[in-house]
Amino acid sequence: MQGQEPVPVSWWAKSKQFIAPLFAWWPEFSKSKIGLAGLVIAITFILVALFAPVLATHAPDYRDVSIGWGNGLYWGSAWTNQGSVNITNEGEPYEDDPTDVVVEYHVRFQSGAGFIERSFGLTNPLETNPMLKFQAKAVSFEDGDEVICRISADGKTWSTAQIWENGDDDDKYRLYEIDLSTIPDWRSSNLRVGFESDMSSPDAVFYLDNVVVALSAPGQASLSPADDFEPYGKKFEPPSRTHLLGTTALAEDVWSRLAYAGRISLFIGIVASLAVVALGSTIGIFAGYFGGIIDEVLTRVADIMLVLPQLPLMIILAALMGPGMNTILFVVIVLGWTHIYRQIRALTLSVKQYSFVEAAKAVGASNIRIIIQHIMPNVAGIIIANFVLEVVLVIMLEAGLSFLGLGDPLHESWGTMLYFSQNWGAFSGGAWWWWMPPGLCIALLGMAFSFIGNTLNDRFVLRLGSRRKG
Repeated sequence: MQGQEPVPVSWWAKSKQFIAPLFAWWPEFSKSKIGLAGLVIAITFILVALFAPVLATHAPDYRDVSIGWGNGLYWGSAWTNQGSVNITNEGEPYEDDPTDVVVEYHVRFQSGAGFIERSFGLTNPLETNPMLKFQAKAVSFEDGDEVICRISADGKTWSTAQIWENGDDDDKYRLYEIDLSTIPDWRSSNLRVGFESDMSSPDAVFYLDNVVVALSAPGQASLSPADDFEPYGKKFEPPSRTHLLGTTALAEDVWSRLAYAGRISLFIGIVASLAVVALGSTIGIFAGYFGGIIDEVLTRVADIMLVLPQLPLMIILAALMGPGMNTILFVVIVLGWTHIYRQIRALTLSVKQYSFVEAAKAVGASNIRIIIQHIMPNVAGIIIANFVLEVVLVIMLEAGLSFLGLGDPLHESWGTMLYFSQNWGAFSGGAWWWWMPPGLCIALLGMAFSFIGNTLNDRFVLRLGSRRKG
């Protein structure tokens, strides 16, 4: 009787043959409450990092305080400018109310021509009796020096609302109130207010502060219609509705920076761990399987690197290479593969003695085929466990290096947040909302991955190892 032709095996069936053992840990893992708790915590952190743009209440580079013309939320994003206009931190009491003191940042025109303008967009029919309010003062004006407040309903035709010239420079802030209802078509979505300067005297300075539109609409006593801005920075502000975890010394939103920094910490932890585990596992499998001079040389190199003090060596390498994400990845990968190499090599030496490996050799299977189909599935458990535990070590090492100032200042991680909080006096100043959240995130994420890794070791690696031997 003629034998039947063998049924061809699809690529998916072959793939499942290799992939299935990689997930053989789940039935055992799901029995552990500690492991599941760690998995839930880890997934939560990963989701927060992935959806940081949605969950964050502010942009990562958001600052309430106006440090320069391009960075201030109030002046930088709400006003357009031309000419010599900048930001100063000078201030003094207003003449109208000596208790109201300007202590932060406001606009300064100085010795030249400058122009700023913004749109207030007054279109709500409930808005009535709009009053433009601001504080201003002129200093050291000479003949020909002047600043003009102009108002336009369409951005093209401008009306003069106020002029400051020689004689108005009494060097005191005054409160100005201008009735916008006198401007034709003031109820316009393109209503604009501008301040234009022309000052040739080298000492002439004009200061402008706190520009708002006050309305008598129901429930609206004072309003800045185009945006809901805060003209002055709130440094070290405690947690509030606006800033869920408070602000930093630069008035940055801590919660938003925490969410975005989690991306960097997780990225470094996962990428570096994948590279470390891949390098150590690959070398360990080939060294353990083939043996000989290659195994001897690699083992001696690993022994030397294992006895070296890794943290001081990492600090030295990071300091020599300079701070940065690439430096941290390089240092962790180069110094972290050795302990995984030793474990995988030892397990490979054991697995290659099993009868199914000997049978595969007897039927003429190639070494690469034996490694892929027989060795790798049987060491997959310890590889996965090592990867999870390595994530903890990498995140801790990155946080430590960043706290010492060796992190990447352009890509803020939780460790970098701790570094900046320490440098800017959050610890001594009692601003716990700046340094405690990243510290807790590092601890919680480390605990979660430790739960997962230890559970994999206890319920998968050891049990399957005993079953193979049985």
